[in-house]
Amino acid sequence: MLALAVLVTGVAFFVRTVFLQAFGASLPYVTFYPAVMFAAIYGGFAAGLLSTILSGFFISLMILSPIDPSVLAPTDWIGMAVFLISCLMLSYVCETRHQAQEKVLQYTTELIENEKKMARLDRLHLVGQMAVSIGHEVRNPMTTVRGYLQLFQNNEKYSEYKDRLDLMIEEIDRANAIITEFISLANYKAINLQRNNLNAVLNSILPLIQADALRTEQNVYFEPNDIPDVVFDKEEICQLVLNLVRNSLEATRFSGIIRIRTSLVNGQVVLSVYDTGHGISKDILDHLGTPFVTTKDTGIGLGLPICYSIAERNKATIHVKTSKTGTNFDICFLQASSTIY
Repeated sequence: MLALAVLVTGVAFFVRTVFLQAFGASLPYVTFYPAVMFAAIYGGFAAGLLSTILSGFFISLMILSPIDPSVLAPTDWIGMAVFLISCLMLSYVCETRHQAQEKVLQYTTELIENEKKMARLDRLHLVGQMAVSIGHEVRNPMTTVRGYLQLFQNNEKYSEYKDRLDLMIEEIDRANAIITEFISLANYKAINLQRNNLNAVLNSILPLIQADALRTEQNVYFEPNDIPDVVFDKEEICQLVLNLVRNSLEATRFSGIIRIRTSLVNGQVVLSVYDTGHGISKDILDHLGTPFVTTKDTGIGLGLPICYSIAERNKATIHVKTSKTGTNFDICFLQASSTIY
């Protein structure tokens, strides 16, 4: 923007010099006002100030200096002072306008993000209420059916139906897992917030993560850094990490790379999960964390909503960066000195 100020002021000086006779020596400022205005409007105070200084230099050096200073009337000096002061005021007003526009843009962005967050939380709350109200009622008959199927499975009389019995038990277990995911979305779920160290928690589940990766010939790297303890529910954060890593494993498929990293950024402990997958499309990214939104053929779209729900309960925030070469999830926790709620 400073280059813009130099350019427009140079153009103003060129026009003023070429059309000197048309404008007359008594109007030395006529082309410089628009230059300063243009620079200030598009470049802010710094550009307007630079254009003002350059304009004052050109006016005094190239236009007023040929005239004998002793014959300059007081109005000439007053004109220069008025020009400089008015240009500085104009630059200040334009800078104020720029700042106001940036604040409006920031507030608008925050408002849109808050609306998305509230919509996601409303759906999470609704799903949580539904899950808690019907989960136990559905599980009771399922448990009974599963028990009888196990009895039949262990009875030699029904050995010829063993494959079918195994299949039915697997389907019941899968349905039970879905119900468990629904119940996990309940944002009023009791949690145990304690001061823990993320590195220790991640080390405890790293063998499980690496076992999952080996099955699909993928590589998981853990990069711990020195971080202070933070307040969170250990079991819930384990579930959040496992969900994110398994999503990354599915996104990268074979020969993919997953990096789990801890760091301290601006006083906040940050847990990062990065994969070298194909990224997340814009349509899905705008609704990320909303229940039932998924790109998987067999998924029901509850994995990431559970992660967002866990982060909310543990006073953490999730930030996502994605491209065609990979996706990075950052989970930012409160500072170590935060109070346990």
